[in-house]
Amino acid sequence: MRKKAVVVHSGGMDSTLCLALAMREFAKEDILSLSFSYKQRHSTELQAAEKICQLWGIDHVVADLSTLAQITHNALTDPTIPIESGNTTLVVGRNGLMARLAAIYAHELGANCIYIGVMELEAHEVGYRDCSEEYVKLKEKILQLDLDNPHFEIRTPLIHMKKKMKRQILPIL
Repeated sequence: MRKKAVVVHSGGMDSTLCLALAMREFAKEDILSLSFSYKQRHSTELQAAEKICQLWGIDHVVADLSTLAQITHNALTDPTIPIESGNTTLVVGRNGLMARLAAIYAHELGANCIYIGVMELEAHEVGYRDCSEEYVKLKEKILQLDLDNPHFEIRTPLIHMKKKMKRQILPIL
């Protein structure tokens, strides 16, 4: 199954918008939607990702990262912690890990890019360090070395957007 792009797709608004943007550039048979199950409390998004991919005709895979819930303590994986704004929802290293795994899968499929719906605003406002542009650029360089592919890209089309901007874009797509 040769692909041209892998989209890290939780099923939420940000990653679904990235999937739609990938579909503007690549044929649907050239895209893989990759979700991760890490015992997250909002697992309904995974069901949404599956439904969206069925509706749009995109191949979809769910990778098991349940070990993440064993090695980190946060409100997204521990139901005893209330979900509040700020660092209670920070899963340390999650986006970086997902980007790495998506890149490995992309490499295996012959793709030269991954899409990930990170927003720098979240890096600044709630401390999601792996959402910053600086982090993504460093991760991209590391992946280019790891994959021995100087053309490999991490595409982050939402990185400078705010939620309100994305809501305005969705009807256009």
